[in-house]
Amino acid sequence: MRRAATPGRIERYTFDSFTFTARRIAKGHRLRLAIGPADGPGVQKNYNSGGDVSDETARDARTVTVTLYHDDGHPSALFVPIAKGN
Repeated sequence: MRRAATPGRIERYTFDSFTFTARRIAKGHRLRLAIGPADGPGVQKNYNSGGDVSDETARDARTVTVTLYHDDGHPSALFVPIAKGN
């Protein structure tokens, strides 16, 4: 069961069930991780009311602030699966 995050509390999240799209990236290129709200075709909008997302409407909308900590005391890591191509 999922629960709402506690404001002001630093928590660890592990995201391990994504749909990946194959891309060929040249040697020396960099990847950028963008963190933001899910809002697009095929994604259910979360209005951040704390209620059941399937029952929320625009009237329930609340502003949300997400802070990502990445320092010596709060290290972050991104693990990317790599497959050898032809």
